[in-house]
Amino acid sequence: MRLAHLIVLAIALVPVDLMASTKASMQDVDLGTIPQNTPRVAQVVIRNIDDSDIELRSLELSGNDGSFTLPTLTFPMLIPEGGSYVVNVTVVLTDTLVHRVRVVAQIDDDGTPEDTTSCMITVKGLAGAVPVPVLRFAMADTVARVGERLFVPILCVEGQDWLEDQGVRAITTRLRYRGTVLTFDGTPSGTSTDMLDRLIEYPVVGALLGPIAQLLPFTACLGDTSVAEITMEQIRFEVDTGTVIIDTTITADVTIIDAWQNGRPRSVTRDPLAPALEIFPNPAWGPVTFSLHACTDGATLVIHDLQGREVTAPYEHVGSENPRDVHVSLDLNLPPGSYFCTYRSNDTVVQRPFVIQR
Repeated sequence: MRLAHLIVLAIALVPVDLMASTKASMQDVDLGTIPQNTPRVAQVVIRNIDDSDIELRSLELSGNDGSFTLPTLTFPMLIPEGGSYVVNVTVVLTDTLVHRVRVVAQIDDDGTPEDTTSCMITVKGLAGAVPVPVLRFAMADTVARVGERLFVPILCVEGQDWLEDQGVRAITTRLRYRGTVLTFDGTPSGTSTDMLDRLIEYPVVGALLGPIAQLLPFTACLGDTSVAEITMEQIRFEVDTGTVIIDTTITADVTIIDAWQNGRPRSVTRDPLAPALEIFPNPAWGPVTFSLHACTDGATLVIHDLQGREVTAPYEHVGSENPRDVHVSLDLNLPPGSYFCTYRSNDTVVQRPFVIQR
């Protein structure tokens, strides 16, 4: 519903007791939830509660946004003593919002409040004129080396025709993954603070439709396990008729290959409390990310060339004394060549080589 309609409704919602006629009465009508673009009829009954005949002089919809239509009526209209008149108001919704419209009846013509009565029609749109069919999605297992970027594909395998017909405008998926092993390279709309079991809301670029899978970008880290599980817990679609939420549990396994184990999955896992350093991408063409594991307050990162000369200002971590994983992205602006990075945390020193290419 557009803002202008909301303003009109706010003005129109006059308390019922201000329109308490002593000559006629009307009762509110609640149609509940109805499908989009499917006509429904709300029966509004105007009852004569006076001790004589009354005339219905006018009938109007206050706060109508175009979803409600009155029939063609001829005024004045006589309602005999003890009688009533039924007006069929046609309702056709095009969205999932709650709509309220006031039906105002003018009785006789002296303009006093006693000659005016009203009622409210309430209706809510249902997402889709037909039930949501089965929607199924799939993620694929993948393998990545430590420090490499990986892309986990998601594909709609059932129900894509229905989604295309609904006019998908935006998609958000809820992902859960092991934060000590995988770094998410996208831009989530929300994230948890738990590094071990991280939960993010991710606005998916694209429609998850068609033969090409949507790719979720991660970077594999030297973590505390060699197999990490990614779980897609929910997909939320914003469509032309509202919001469709698919609660699902789909998993994909990422096997982390350690280059120092001759391309095999690591047979031992890293102590999560022991400092460790990863550099990616390596070789690098632009900004370089340094993944500092078990980083504590005062830990430093120094970059030097093959002659041992420092080529950038040292990075010093300021934070908690408790070990945590920190990811530092630097645009080094260094000439092409080979460099070393030295990471010091507490009494541990870790050194790794990396290459800059242009």
